[in-house]
Order: sequence, then C-alpha cells, then structure tokens
Amino acid sequence: DLVIFNSETRKEEIAKKISFNGEVRVIYNNANPSWVTQQANNTSIEITLQNKKVIGFVGNLFADGRDLETLIRAFKKVKDEMTDVVLLLVGDGPDREDLILLAKSLRLENDVIFTGWKDNPLPYMRSMDILVVTALHEGFSNTILEALYCETVVIGSRVGGIPEALKYEELLFEPKDVKGLAMKLIELLNSEKKYKKAIE
Repeated sequence: DLVIFNSETRKEEIAKKISFNGEVRVIYNNANPSWVTQQANNTSIEITLQNKKVIGFVGNLFADGRDLETLIRAFKKVKDEMTDVVLLLVGDGPDREDLILLAKSLRLENDVIFTGWKDNPLPYMRSMDILVVTALHEGFSNTILEALYCETVVIGSRVGGIPEALKYEELLFEPKDVKGLAMKLIELLNSEKKYKKAIE
C-alpha cells in the first residue's frame, strides 16, 4: 500500500527497475539535535590534535563502497600544500590494514590517524574542521545530519541522497575525483570567508 524511500534519488533508481501499485513517498532520515549535542559533549576524545586542522571521516572502513582511497590520496595533496593538517579516520572495517599501508606508501603514517571503532563517534565529529563523505553510493546519510548538528562543515560526493542532504554546490564534489576533492578542502581550509559560509 505504501513504499517509503529515504531520498528522491533512491526512489528514482528503484522506480526504473520496479513498478509500484501503492503510494510512493520520500521521508528523509532525521537525527535528534538535542541528543546529538548531548552525546558530542558527553565524552572527550582520546587523542591530541595539537591545534591542527582536522579533516575527518566517520564510518565503516570499506575501501570500495566508502572510497577511502580517494580521501587518503586527496589528503596527500592537501598535506603537500599545508603542514598543519591531519586526517582522522574514525571507525573500523575489513580494509583498515590496506588503508594503513596506503597511508604509509604516501609517507602519511604520522598524519593519518586511525582511531578504530568508537561507540560514540560524535565527540570526534565535533573535533573535525571538515567531515568528508566520499561514498560511491548512499541513501540519505545519518552521519551528515549528525555532523551538521555538531556544527561541523561537511562535504560529500555527488551520489545518492548526499546532494539532497548538503544542497549546495560548494559542499559537493565528483566521486573518485582526487584533485577536485583536494582543491575543495584546501579552498575551505585556507579561506575563512568560504569556511564561514560553509558553516552557515
């Protein structure tokens, strides 16, 4: 009688393959802002970031679906331009060791921090200057909503429901575009005006 999707993009993708007899609606995911704020303030993070700019990721360390290779390679380009920056990867998953090896091969072992699984990642989100969502497929990301409630700037790949969550071209990049992602990160970190606009 009723089919619910969490993004217009996902609805359109599935509607091409399946016809529905009942009503079809889009209801976006939501996060409770007061709960997110409470959890973000509830615990301190266990690492010292030494007044560095923090680019971050929160989620499953699944290299293909999350396209973390693009993120690490883009971070290398950022690091070549800026010295006071680190990449904080919060989460665990099947490709963690491969990603650690990639960071080492790019001589980033002291600049890419793998925290492992965290029951409460929200304090880590709050510590980030920019949270990056490099997903290659996505419905409607709760991580984006939670980061925004932590008042953290979020940029994401132009796939699935991510553009519906972030809405503005300045916050989006093409999937697998290492150079484009790096340029967007450098631009935001180097321009107080653009960074403030991204927050707003």
